[in-house]
Amino acid sequence: MDSKDKRIKELEELVASLMQKIAALKLALAKAQKDSSTSSKPPSSDIAKPKPKKKPGRPRKPRRGAQPGHQRQLREPLPDDRVNETIEYEITDEEIQRLGLVATGEFETIQHIELPESPVYVTNHRLTVYQDAQGNDYLPNAPELRGPIFGPRLLATIGGMKSVGHCSYSTVETWMEDVLGVPVSRGYLAKLCTGTISESLKESYAELTAAIPTKYTRRR
Repeated sequence: MDSKDKRIKELEELVASLMQKIAALKLALAKAQKDSSTSSKPPSSDIAKPKPKKKPGRPRKPRRGAQPGHQRQLREPLPDDRVNETIEYEITDEEIQRLGLVATGEFETIQHIELPESPVYVTNHRLTVYQDAQGNDYLPNAPELRGPIFGPRLLATIGGMKSVGHCSYSTVETWMEDVLGVPVSRGYLAKLCTGTISESLKESYAELTAAIPTKYTRRR
């Protein structure tokens, strides 16, 4: 084998090695970019990475402690099952090499909390209309749809605003229309509070009444 053939063989081996590295990098990139839109992963597991900013990193400042003799008060973050999105921040590779940094595997988490664009979950229950030969209309039997149009959590919120918050029906009506975007009349709110919500608390009220010791016992 002359020098020309030897050089060609070396170049072929170099190209083959580069192709293997490119394939490995493509595979690693595909795994890093896999999310709920390209796999069976749930949307809540997607991890977004923001574009790097001009300042690649900053020294971590020590957290300020409480005043001497006082216990430090910290707000507990919401648990992972309440988190809808996670965004990871990293220092650029150039800065890591320049500063001689090593990832510790730990994270400092800062939670930002926001209301969703629509704070209510609305379900349309569509009942097919049937008609017999005489022109009489029939609907499917759906007993689960009888009762209030609001679900248990919204009913509990309305009851809490009226009782614990001492809100008037007008205030609750305004809050539902302005904040939730759900128009409702004061008459219907009164019907819920004095009817459905009140009835749902009767059993719990009776249990609490029975459990509270009375100051005086009735003489037999």
